Amino acid sequence: MKLFIISIFENELNYRLIVFICYLGFILIGYLIFWMPFQSQIKDEIIRTRKMLEIVPIQILDRMKNLNLKVDNTNFGNGNLNTNLSTGGNGGIED
Repeated sequence: MKLFIISIFENELNYRLIVFICYLGFILIGYLIFWMPFQSQIKDEIIRTRKMLEIVPIQILDRMKNLNLKVDNTNFGNGNLNTNLSTGGNGGIED
């Protein structure tokens, strides 16, 4: 009886180890298939946005108060980057 109980626990341990290894494999595959392309796409969008901002002269960016307020008030940690930026008729440029 004692050997039977020990063999049951060993089988249970082996089963849990196999399930854990499969779980780690699925996590790794999910990372490679989903997260890596998403991260690459985000990186490309950031680079493209920075290059577009380099085209605009700094004097114009300094005068755009709505853009400064948007950047200051945007919380990048919560995933909500869609803040409304309402500009006047002059595109947010103060004279």
